[in-house]
Formats: sequence, structure tokens, C-alpha cells
Amino acid sequence: MIAYSLSRRALLAGAAGAIGLGFAAIAPVPATVDAVTVPEGFTWSSLIGWGDPRRRPGLQSRVHERVPDVLRLGQRCGVEQLRISMAAHGLSVVEVSRRSVSQPWKYDPQGRKNRRITAHTPFKVTGPAAGSSYLKTTADPKATKVLGTLNNCSGSVTPWGTILSGEENFNQYFRVTAAPTNAETASGYQRYGIATEGGRDWYRADNRFDMAVEPNEPHRFGWVVEIDPDRPRRAGRGLPRGRRAIRLGARLHPPGRRQGLPDQDGPARGRPAQPGDRQGVHGLYEQHQPDGRPGRRRFDWAILVVCGNPDDPSTYFSGYDKTKVSPISCPDNVAFDRAGHLWIATDGQPDSIGLNDALHAVPISGEERGHVQQFLAVPIGAETCGPVITEDGAVRPSSRFGARTAARARDALEGRRQRRCR
Repeated sequence: MIAYSLSRRALLAGAAGAIGLGFAAIAPVPATVDAVTVPEGFTWSSLIGWGDPRRRPGLQSRVHERVPDVLRLGQRCGVEQLRISMAAHGLSVVEVSRRSVSQPWKYDPQGRKNRRITAHTPFKVTGPAAGSSYLKTTADPKATKVLGTLNNCSGSVTPWGTILSGEENFNQYFRVTAAPTNAETASGYQRYGIATEGGRDWYRADNRFDMAVEPNEPHRFGWVVEIDPDRPRRAGRGLPRGRRAIRLGARLHPPGRRQGLPDQDGPARGRPAQPGDRQGVHGLYEQHQPDGRPGRRRFDWAILVVCGNPDDPSTYFSGYDKTKVSPISCPDNVAFDRAGHLWIATDGQPDSIGLNDALHAVPISGEERGHVQQFLAVPIGAETCGPVITEDGAVRPSSRFGARTAARARDALEGRRQRRCR
């Protein structure tokens, strides 16, 4: 993980700069550049990296959404390597501290609250789905406990201090080795996108990922999970409420506004479908109560940004001059700073617009609404994770993987892979 320290001037209302954000936007960074890029006058530092030990201060939670291709060991390798991949997924909680506001955060490898949450960590099922027949398995006939969390993406901190994390793209972990006889089950697999070949082959290490053995196991993923970073011995909670989605991404902004992502078929549909679906339009929409009163169930909504290269006529930046905005694609996580500006982390720009993934900021009101400005770019093979706004008003994004991280993981496993692979 990479943590980037920003000064307070960059984020407080009234800060200097053309759009009140306190930084000069960086130029787009080609997807061939293996470096972290930040604006002039800013620095970055590494907080914790792949393979670092886990052994007031503060706590930081991060997700291990997926492992790089060098750890996708597939059918060539043995069960031990597949289990390594399973252990690399999930979440981490680490204790961090710093000497002053102007100093970078450092993590304590001996922190008592440090822990890993993997594909085998138990989660308690809560809400109306607890006990459902759709969630019952051989190992969990009461449908109250799910093992593990997978492909964690968008997340947030609750007002009571716990961490929420949304599971996405869970279909890739399962395999249908025999056609289901139940038509409803077969239809569900098709909707999830579970294939009869390809994927990660986890079923070879744990048969609950084989749908012929445990047909209900995929129903137990794709939810929002909750963990308490201050209580390491407490089991996590699954929160199976509302509609499930293959992709997740939204953030609340008082009073009663919700930033999310548009329907894959475009803004004309008038309703959001799969939030963040990269198969169609990439962008952000804004929901708000028409009378400004929180708690109402009815929302109006409007498009904030339709992403892409600004010279593409199909893009939209709330009417802002497109010659002055930064290119952006594949918005993945969002957060608001104290001034109400939206910060957007991306995942997928190398494949969509040929640029390294990035962190952007955009005002959502006034004359500058839609003025997307790029603050940061991450290295080759990395995605920009969810930014965190700390109490001092600083934005602290993180980065998953990268070319050097992938090489480090590959080298660490090379000898074992050569011995075990078939």
C-alpha cells in the first residue's frame, strides 16, 4: 500500500489554486510509466507493502481485492499455491501512528490489533437473509456463517467506527463442473457469470467453490461485509440487504446526496443499473432529495461526469469546458473532502484510455462543477484504491500492486512454484 501525505492547504475551503483545490493538475501519465506521480510541491511515501510482517496511534483498514497475475496459479500448479492465493485475498487492519500532522504515517508491525482477514475468516450473516434456504450449505446448514470475503472493492467507515467493504466480481472464484439440474439455480449462475471453464480454479483447493458440490455457495458472496478494527477477536458481519451487484461504488455526501455511477446503457435511461459496470458508459451520477430534506425515499438524479478522453464528443463534464479537464475513466471509489469536493479513484484506465490509474478531484457545485483535475497517478499494474479523508483534512489514497510489487511476489514464490507446478 502507498500512502500520500497532502498538506492542509490543498483541501480546506478557500485554498489557493485555480479551482480551490490547492494543486496544479498533473499531465496524464501513459500506462507505460512505472512510477508514482504527484503535483509539484507534494511528496509520497510507502506505508506498508506486500510481504511486510503483521506482528493511540490509529488503525488503518485496506482491501486485498485480488492478487496480480503472477499469483494466479491456475491448473499448472498444486493446491498449496491455490491456498496461497486464497490467503492473499480479503482485508488487513494495521496500527499506524505519526509524530505530527506534518509527518507521514508509519505502521507498527507489532501492533496488537494488526490482523489479516482472508478467504477463510468467518463472517456472521445478519439481516433478512440470515437462515435463508438460498444460503444453506453442507458446512453451514443454518445459513448463519460464511467463510471469507472476496474481491473487496468500494468501502467506507460507519459513524460507529466499523469498516464496510463491498464484494464485487465474485463469479470468477467459482466453477460449474457439472450442469445444475435446477432451472432456477442454472439461471442464477448465468446471471452471475459463473463459467464452466477459466477462472481461478479455487475449487481444486476447497470444494465449496465447486457448484456441483455446493450449489448455494455463490449466493453467499457479493454482499457488503462489516468488520470492527478495534475488536480483533470479533467475527465480521455480512450485511445481505438490498440488491446485489457485480460492481459496487458509492459514497454519501450530506445533506442527503449520494454519488454513484450511471447505467451502463447511458444517462438517458433515467435509472442506475449495475453501478460501475465497465462494459458501457463510465461516469458518475448524483442523487439528491428534491426538497433538500434528508430521510426522504424519493430522489432526483443528474449526471455529473461521463468519463473518457475529453476530446471524445460522448464525454460530459457538467457543461464545463472540456479543453480544461483531465482525462478520466473507470471511476471506482469516491470520497468527499471538507470543502465538499469529490475525489475519484480509478481502476482500469490502462485498458480503456491507455493511461495509468489515477486520483482526480472535482467540484460538484458552482461555476467549477465538472472541472476534473488529476492529482496523482500510480505505477504500471496498480490501481488507485479508495481515498481516505483524515481529521486534518488530508486525502490519503492507496495503491494496490504495481510492477515492482508483482515482481517481488513472483520472486518470492518462484522456487516453490517450480517444485510444485505440474
